[in-house]
Amino acid sequence: MAPGRITTLPQPNTSLSTWSGLAGSENGDAASTVRWQDKTVQCTGTFTSITIQGSNDGTNWGTLSDAQGVDLVITVANEVRTILENPLYIRPVSVGAAGCVVLIAGSQS
Repeated sequence: MAPGRITTLPQPNTSLSTWSGLAGSENGDAASTVRWQDKTVQCTGTFTSITIQGSNDGTNWGTLSDAQGVDLVITVANEVRTILENPLYIRPVSVGAAGCVVLIAGSQS
């Protein structure tokens, strides 16, 4: 079973999605943040890698890119990366993870 995800609205025009307890090779639940154009992701804890994937149908997933066009495969804890694409769904996929992934989405008002 995939770890839980909490989505809150900590500020106007902002969404916060958190996946905790990712372990082994596990897919996080899908979060829909298409309404917000700007997205950043940060991974904490101890892990080998966490890949950030996107999908427009919730079935077929691909690796997303950061603002420089580099695949969003995070291997360093606490690094903050911008997500280039804006798919309907986003999820983390872990390898050797024991941590937390935080996705913040927002738009200018």
